[in-house]
Amino acid sequence: MDDPSTRDSAKSAKREKTRRSRLRGLAVAYFSFSTAMLVWPLHGLLGNRVHPRVLGLPWSITYVLAIIAANFAVLLVLYGTQVTEDEHE
Repeated sequence: MDDPSTRDSAKSAKREKTRRSRLRGLAVAYFSFSTAMLVWPLHGLLGNRVHPRVLGLPWSITYVLAIIAANFAVLLVLYGTQVTEDEHE
């Protein structure tokens, strides 16, 4: 007979793997979107301005820096959810 604790741990491992896979898919979609935000025509519509100035920087630079900061945050989330070999043991 199957041990209930073994079945529960197998289900939770599968659920965790599915969650990480979904998170990676969302990250790929986000990075595709953020790349599109940095190239023409989207950058031309949203980020190609000098005014307003934010902390003395023109909007066009602030716009690019904000997207880079958001990309860094997403990478931190992905790094935090990464499973290492030590965690499997």
